[in-house]
Amino acid sequence: MVRPKTLYSLLDVKKKTGISYPTLIKYARDFADQIPVVGKGRNRRYTVESVKAFERIYAKRKTGRKPGEDWVKYPPGAEAALPGQGGGGPVQLAEEDRELLRNVLKALREVSAKLEAFSEAAARSSA
Repeated sequence: MVRPKTLYSLLDVKKKTGISYPTLIKYARDFADQIPVVGKGRNRRYTVESVKAFERIYAKRKTGRKPGEDWVKYPPGAEAALPGQGGGGPVQLAEEDRELLRNVLKALREVSAKLEAFSEAAARSSA
């Protein structure tokens, strides 16, 4: 006896995976080429392979910087070092990288000072 394929609605996928419904809708739209689907419109259903695809896409998502986190402390690509992400804490930068960041910061301060002086000069000449 051939057993029919089990099909799931997005709500069923949400219950199975724990991924939020709006996120599933976004993934279904953005990754339609990677997620097998049966039917169209409101009759769209997802297979077991689809559920695995949703989970795979969700696992590969980028964890963004949370409000209040210091970018220098947690630079892009250092998601594993974010608190609660299994990392050991702040990223330790190599001395060359620290020197580069110091130079960039110094250059930004110089540009900021020049812009401020230019702005003051423009305000005086227009007054």
